[in-house]
Amino acid sequence: MTSIRSKKPAYVALAVTVVVVVGAIVGLPRLSAYLEPPTKPGPDPILALIRFEAQQAANFRDDRILSRLRVYRSSCDPSVLAELTTLMREAKHDTQASALEAEPCQLPRPSCAGRETKIGGAIARRHQLVRDAEWELVCFGVNTKTGPGFAVTVHTAVADVRGITSLDGERDLVPFSASRGTLVGVTDLDGDHIDELVTAGASSIVATQLGDAGFVDIKGPPIAADCKAAIAPAGDKIVLSVAEKQPHCPSPGRHHYALRNAALVALD
Repeated sequence: MTSIRSKKPAYVALAVTVVVVVGAIVGLPRLSAYLEPPTKPGPDPILALIRFEAQQAANFRDDRILSRLRVYRSSCDPSVLAELTTLMREAKHDTQASALEAEPCQLPRPSCAGRETKIGGAIARRHQLVRDAEWELVCFGVNTKTGPGFAVTVHTAVADVRGITSLDGERDLVPFSASRGTLVGVTDLDGDHIDELVTAGASSIVATQLGDAGFVDIKGPPIAADCKAAIAPAGDKIVLSVAEKQPHCPSPGRHHYALRNAALVALD
C-alpha cells in the first residue's frame, strides 16, 4: 500500500517564516525596554523656579547691602545702620555686622588740597589780612553742624587767627578769632559727628569744640613748652608721641588723651 504524505504548499511555509520574523522584530523593542537602564528624570521645573527666585532675592539683598553701606559711610545715619546690619545678618555676615556696629562712624571730610590759594585769598579779603612775607595758612577739612567746611589758621607778621570757612572760602561757618596755638588736625572726639580741632598750645594740648557762638577750648594736662613731642588726632583720641626721655616731658612712648565730660583726660 502506498502512503500518501500531505505536502504543504511552499507559500504556506513562507508565510510562517514571515510571521516568525515579524513577531521577533515587533518584540525587540519590548525586550530592549527591559534590558536598557532606566533614563534619569529631567529637572523638576518647580524646584528650578524656587532656586532661581532664591538666587534673585540674594542678588537683590547683596546689591542693597552695598548701596546702604555707601549711604551709611557718607551719613552715619543710625537708621541706615540698623537696616544694613539686618541685611548683613540675613546674608550670614554676622561677624561683619557686629564689627560695623562696634566701630565709630566717621563722616568723610573735604580736602584742602589745591584750594589753599583760593581760600586764603577769600579770607584775606574778608578779614583785611595782608599776605606778607610771614603769611602761613594751615587748612583741614572739617564737619560742622551746618555741613562740611574748612578749619583754617592764618599767621602773618601782625595777626594769628583761626576760623571755619565754607567750602568756597566765601563765608565763615564759625567766626574768625585769635588763634590759640598750632592747629595739628581735626577729629570727632565725642562721637557726635561734629569735629573738634586739635591744637598744640603753648603749655598743653587743646581740643576745641565748634560751639554755636564760636570756639570752645578745652585744655588737656599741662605739657612743658620745651617738651619735644608729636601731637596728632587718632580716631576719638589724641596721641602724644615722645621719642626720647626729656626733663619736662612725659615718658618716652605714646600717650593717649580723650574727651570725657567736657574735659580732656589722659588715658595712660
